[in-house]
Amino acid sequence: FNKYFNEKKCRKFVQFATRIISKGYGIFECRGGTTTAIKQVEVRMFSKTLEFTLNTAFNEARVKRHEFITVEHLLLYLLDNPDASTILSSCGANLDRLRAGLGIFIDETTPQIPLHIEREIQPTLSFQRVLQRAIYQVQSTGKPEVTGSNVLTAIFGEQDSQAVYFLNQENITRIDVVNYLSQGISRFPA
Repeated sequence: FNKYFNEKKCRKFVQFATRIISKGYGIFECRGGTTTAIKQVEVRMFSKTLEFTLNTAFNEARVKRHEFITVEHLLLYLLDNPDASTILSSCGANLDRLRAGLGIFIDETTPQIPLHIEREIQPTLSFQRVLQRAIYQVQSTGKPEVTGSNVLTAIFGEQDSQAVYFLNQENITRIDVVNYLSQGISRFPA
């Protein structure tokens, strides 16, 4: 997986995956390998829970006729992802306050597609970068699939996004998330 899923393939996969999700499908099997001596290996790129989260985000954005799906949409729906919500709760986030703030921000700032126009939702470049960053993180650790926790960590790379602003408002930093993931260290011990 790490040897054959290079940056170019990763970028193409993210573009393909976002197109597939935006159309309501959930196909995320990636086949890697070369045509000669390497055995073809099947790798599941996104965990089932992350796939469900991404599908939900696209479906809800489609219902609201949003023109774009953003990092803020991603964070909003990660609040219902078991991996990401566990980390956020353990780091002291108020999920209800996050959900309310993100919902208001998205509804007030995301352009809507007019009713008489049929168009697919477009993922923003920052949305695509977050997914690429999460894939790279997983590649570097040698794990077989991307989870909500990887995507949550990757969101912090978009420093100018409102998603990071909302996380910072909850006093959640990238180091808090990484500490919890790597060592199980929470700022609020049980």
